[in-house]
Amino acid sequence: ALQQLNESLVTLTQKLLPAVVSLKVHTKKGADTVLPKNHPPIPDDEIPSVTGSGFIIRADGLMLTNNHVIEESTSIDVRLYDGETTTAVILGRDPLGDVALLRVTSKRPLPVIPLGSSAAMHIGELVVAIGSPFGFEHTITLGIMSGKKRQFPRTAGLVGGYLQTDAPLTTGNSGGP
Repeated sequence: ALQQLNESLVTLTQKLLPAVVSLKVHTKKGADTVLPKNHPPIPDDEIPSVTGSGFIIRADGLMLTNNHVIEESTSIDVRLYDGETTTAVILGRDPLGDVALLRVTSKRPLPVIPLGSSAAMHIGELVVAIGSPFGFEHTITLGIMSGKKRQFPRTAGLVGGYLQTDAPLTTGNSGGP
């Protein structure tokens, strides 16, 4: 049974990886920006300050990420699984739900990850979190569905309906599937 589970996870991962992207978000350089020692020169008006992940949901380039990854952006560079680089345009953002809809362009149809149904999830099911942090190939973590319909306090009141998992997220994985 463990061997079958392992084979299923490898198959799932290989199917999903091509639709996961790496984001490099450029923002205005703030007065408190401190660059690491020996960092290469960066233009005075911009600094790549945020990395994150995203995933393509339609072959024409529609993709999702977290709002907190792109909310301060002046431009967004996207690296696709095959190494192609492009830029993304923000189509919409939901700060309370922490989700953003972006569009990237490519000369070819892009691989996709279809959206699932949170209602179909059951507590105790295995979940996989995939990201592409800091320009690395990918990271994949495994966990279980710990809870459903979780609510969190926000400045505008309680926001609910979140799924809770114990799948660890590597820094820079925010926005991945």
